[in-house]
Amino acid sequence: MRITDFILRRVQIIIFHSRAFTAKFSIFIAIGLLSIIPTVEFLSWRRALKAGQVPAISAKKLRLITGVLHGELLSIVIILLCAAITAHGGWV
Repeated sequence: MRITDFILRRVQIIIFHSRAFTAKFSIFIAIGLLSIIPTVEFLSWRRALKAGQVPAISAKKLRLITGVLHGELLSIVIILLCAAITAHGGWV
């Protein structure tokens, strides 16, 4: 067996049979989708910033953005844990 065949087979096992990898990838996609919320809000501030004003943000919107950002940070920690589990061949 060639080394490339071995590596390809190992990658297929990790991708298709590891729940930790599937969880890691799913969380990554969720973070990408959730990051749309603060990005749109930050882009809406451009007009006020160009005019030299402080952007106005409601308390509700501030809590939403803060919650999303904290959730994203927590998700990154979970992704790192899933990566370690995947690297050790666990949680199959």
